[in-house]
Amino acid sequence: MVGCGGGAPVAETVPQEPALPPLGELPLLVPEGAGVVLVAEPSVLMDAPAVRAVVEAVVVPELLDSFARRTGVEPGEVSELVVAEYDTGYVLLARGPYPAEDVVRAAANRMTPVAAQQDEPFLRRMGHIGADLVDVVALDEHVVMVASGVPDAAASLLARAEQGSWSGGLAPALSGADVEPLVEAHGQAPLVLYVPEPLELPPGFGTSLLLARQRTLAATVVPADEATLAVTVELRGELPEGAEQNFRALVESMGQSPLGAALGISEAARTLTIQVDDESATLRAQVSSATLAAGLRVLFVAQLEELLAGERAAP
Repeated sequence: MVGCGGGAPVAETVPQEPALPPLGELPLLVPEGAGVVLVAEPSVLMDAPAVRAVVEAVVVPELLDSFARRTGVEPGEVSELVVAEYDTGYVLLARGPYPAEDVVRAAANRMTPVAAQQDEPFLRRMGHIGADLVDVVALDEHVVMVASGVPDAAASLLARAEQGSWSGGLAPALSGADVEPLVEAHGQAPLVLYVPEPLELPPGFGTSLLLARQRTLAATVVPADEATLAVTVELRGELPEGAEQNFRALVESMGQSPLGAALGISEAARTLTIQVDDESATLRAQVSSATLAAGLRVLFVAQLEELLAGERAAP
């Protein structure tokens, strides 16, 4: 009778939602059309005395504490930050040790009001923070996207995060024959500024002629020692004959201006090295972090205080 008895009850299976693909490197999520893409590792940078001296000279701790309380994000703990600027707005991506969904909910509490919301496949809230309409999304457990003024780019990025490919919509900004070598060469720096499209310079200036056929650009900042920052700028494109001398004259001219002197360009010119070939130019120099901190304090401290205090829409 035991042998003929019914089998054990079969547990009913519940269909599982397919897992989202891994995000991978955040800079590669940025869709095309961005005029500037900034990639940084704030947690690494803040461990460097030369960088920390600049930050502490420009931003008082109380403002950083206020930003952390309001958003749930400690700026110095962010491990990966990407900011892409477009003609009409921006996309920001940040990875850190915080629960991304908590950051989205904190942003929603500051929206007046929440205009749209979504819980699947990503926790997403949209509404006005200050004067800007912002879209805040938890892309995974620790990655937050903030976008404003660029609905097509945001939609394309979200589709990429959900599908794992650029099968539809916009292509990635940091792709192509000119940009990819720059990413490969400079992607390990803790602070990189990419300009994936040609610079739009006004006509009639020597710089405009020098860079008339420039196509892409990358600039990096790397701590050289406890008091010095190493700056590298690489341009790709067709350069005119005599470009090396022209670049040196340009940097020396910038250093002689009040702004250039304030930012340490005049002292950087003394360490400047330039390498030019048919398709690229690479400029390298070093600048004192104390000099740079003093210049930035004069130029930007008011704007930084306004942003971190929340008077403007801040992610």
